[in-house]
Amino acid sequence: MNKLKTFISAGLLCASVTGAQAQGVTEIITDRYVISVTGYSRVTDEGFQIDWSVGEPIVETISAGKWVLTQGYQQPRNGRVVSETSEVDPMIIYPNPANNTDNVTIEYTPADTTEQRLITQFDVKIMNYIGQVVYTDTKTVEPETPVIMYTIPSGKLSRSFYLVSLILNTGVTITRKLLRVDY
Repeated sequence: MNKLKTFISAGLLCASVTGAQAQGVTEIITDRYVISVTGYSRVTDEGFQIDWSVGEPIVETISAGKWVLTQGYQQPRNGRVVSETSEVDPMIIYPNPANNTDNVTIEYTPADTTEQRLITQFDVKIMNYIGQVVYTDTKTVEPETPVIMYTIPSGKLSRSFYLVSLILNTGVTITRKLLRVDY
């Protein structure tokens, strides 16, 4: 294990020195790679990227220049996390539970005017309780829209439990539960 750490550290150090000479003043590009004895990576037909690898029992971060290697577990891509403890829920779904004749409305309220200006497109993805995508749609919005609204027609969902995801072009993904009932 120590030889592997030494080898990787030396490689990262050499790469950072040669990379610094080649890049000069230009911007630093960050990319993720997984180096593992076993694992798998693919994009599903629905557009999900699935990555897995066998982690190590020891978690350690080694850095050299602009390179950072975190050993022991696979890190997700950076994304904005919306706190579950915020006082105002940025996304609401109503009516919830909904009967089979109700249209379901999704409302998302951007956190501030900066976020309002950045949102130009969003995807709606609905999965059933076993993870199958049963509904998708993509919409564009005018920048600076104060509240993003989307309506799911009543006939699109049968009686079941669903996960409704709103995926914004800014990298924000919010998922909420929806229950469709017959009453």
